[in-house]
Amino acid sequence: MLVFKKIIFYFFLCITFACNQTQQGEDYLSLYYPVKVNGKFGLIDTSGQIVMEPKYLNVYPLKKDVFLIEDSTGNRMVDNQGLVLLEIPPNTMPLDSNGEWIKIDEIENDTVFFFDLDGQKRLAIPKQGISHVSGNFDDCDRLLVVLSEGKFLYLNKKGEKVFSISGGIPSSFDTKSRLARIIYTKKTCYYDTMGRVKFCVPGEGNQFNEGLALIEQSNKKYFINELGKKSLDVSQYDYVDPWFQDGITFVIKGDSEGYIDSQGNVVIPLIYSQVSRFTLGLATAQDPKDDKWIIINRQNQVVSAKRFDRLDREGYSGYLCRAKKDDTTGWINRKGEFVWIDPD
Repeated sequence: MLVFKKIIFYFFLCITFACNQTQQGEDYLSLYYPVKVNGKFGLIDTSGQIVMEPKYLNVYPLKKDVFLIEDSTGNRMVDNQGLVLLEIPPNTMPLDSNGEWIKIDEIENDTVFFFDLDGQKRLAIPKQGISHVSGNFDDCDRLLVVLSEGKFLYLNKKGEKVFSISGGIPSSFDTKSRLARIIYTKKTCYYDTMGRVKFCVPGEGNQFNEGLALIEQSNKKYFINELGKKSLDVSQYDYVDPWFQDGITFVIKGDSEGYIDSQGNVVIPLIYSQVSRFTLGLATAQDPKDDKWIIINRQNQVVSAKRFDRLDREGYSGYLCRAKKDDTTGWINRKGEFVWIDPD
């Protein structure tokens, strides 16, 4: 049962990660972090200094010096000086941003709009014939829209149709391979950005990441390369994270977790109860000896003598990580030092 619960958690973690963090370079890592004081939200920087006073109902960093804020008057996109770049209409669906454009989908409006992070309108797509606009443009400049059940369409940044899909479950494109995965009943096919099928494999496939894609078929699990050739069998594990970062990914076997590299070598033994993905060379891990959480590097060295009651199981959010030790909660830096302690 414990293994099943872990696999369910990591399944949803993969969905979140795939949608929001397909790029892990420093340009995509947040430099600002939300804090709550007296029931209001603001932002701190990586040193724990307040850069936006806690006076909002919610605040979310979009990219570098652009933020989404919510208060009693509504939602707005602002810069680091508080200048309003874009007023967000009421009754807007949850916002999607790819770090370049932001999607505005107002429920009662017959058009979906895309704005850049300077607040300038870049594209308007009529909803006629479209049941849902899925997410934002990916890093290959393709937008996935749902026409109806089982029918999907990819548009370019001019709003023009590039190609359509029927009968499968599509995905966004991977930047490196420039391939999108389409899952059919008994196979998975990989398409290029113009809608040409590059190859198909039996089973259910994941998106490509760092040149590899995880395929699951019956009790088999293996990775393929960008030519569709089997490159690594990982069937011995109960769960394998499909998202390599800097050449490694985590695996689960029984109640233990560790990391393997893209050749299948165990680079960190399966000795932990829970582990996170690595970010900038660091990950969080739970020691089964006492259930305390520690910070490890890629050499499985503990980087801080502190042992925490809880660390974010998704790992570092860029340069900081949420932590709890005794009665103290807040944000810690890469040395395990609290740079912000929650007052609430």
